Amino acid sequence: MISINNVSFPERWDKPAVGNKVALTALFYNDGQLVDPVDVSSVTLYKHESYASSALFDASNLPSATPLMNFAPSGAAPDPASEYTADWGAPGGLAGFDYQYASGIFKLGTGKYVAPVRLDKGLSGVFRGTVLDASANLGLATSYIDAWSVKLLPGSQYQSFIHRWSLYEDTFFSVTEPLLVKTSTTLANKHVRYGEKIDLVAPVEVTIENRNISEAIINTLKSTLVTSGAFKITKVNDNTSLDGPFTVSGWADTSSSVEVTSDGTLIFSWDTNQIPTSSTFGEAKGTYAVQVLYWANGQKIISPRFYVSVN
Repeated sequence: MISINNVSFPERWDKPAVGNKVALTALFYNDGQLVDPVDVSSVTLYKHESYASSALFDASNLPSATPLMNFAPSGAAPDPASEYTADWGAPGGLAGFDYQYASGIFKLGTGKYVAPVRLDKGLSGVFRGTVLDASANLGLATSYIDAWSVKLLPGSQYQSFIHRWSLYEDTFFSVTEPLLVKTSTTLANKHVRYGEKIDLVAPVEVTIENRNISEAIINTLKSTLVTSGAFKITKVNDNTSLDGPFTVSGWADTSSSVEVTSDGTLIFSWDTNQIPTSSTFGEAKGTYAVQVLYWANGQKIISPRFYVSVN
């Protein structure tokens, strides 16, 4: 789940429903490292069947066919605020694209960009003078593609990176009794080297205890039940002369940075270089307690403490 301007968008792998919202995220890597392209020009959306049956791109590998939706870089800072200051829509930009209605592409971090799609609001922009109606164009349970037109390096040509995703109708269902949901959480990390920036990975196992609910519904629930989450990281001081426990990162500090995968795993990127030290806190190396908070079936669940050694 991604939050932009205090509005939550499920990721494309979270089985987004017809008529709902979806965050079209793109991560750009160079030699295994997340990097910012020189220019993110546009994101265009098409039905996958159109991509398979007709030419959507010109000889320069840029969109030429009219898409269902078109997004240009946003002039408004995302949440959290971005330091990205590219001169979006400046004269001499990509020929043929109308930047007057710039909307819809946000930078969330180095190399991480998102085009938020709301099917209930007309967030789509203008493509070569044609106004696109977002709410009317994506309403079917079918497959779509989003083409990101970017320039990776100064002096390089624009390229189009294509991702496939789908809208679903099978996320809607009805049952005759309250759902009996049981979850259990683990933490994959046990040891971290001081100075590392590493993902804390917390898989959530979901069990539906209702006996008369079909396997099809259970499988749908398992992939959509766990939504937003947060991590709490606390330094455990065994030395009685030091303060403790000491909260390094609280729920509010991490909630906007936690990602939830399609199988219900929560991920938080922890930079151990940012651990504060003081005469009362002690050195950064030591034992830390990690708790995970997440929402499942409308309930807020807090895991027991897991212990991680930083050495």
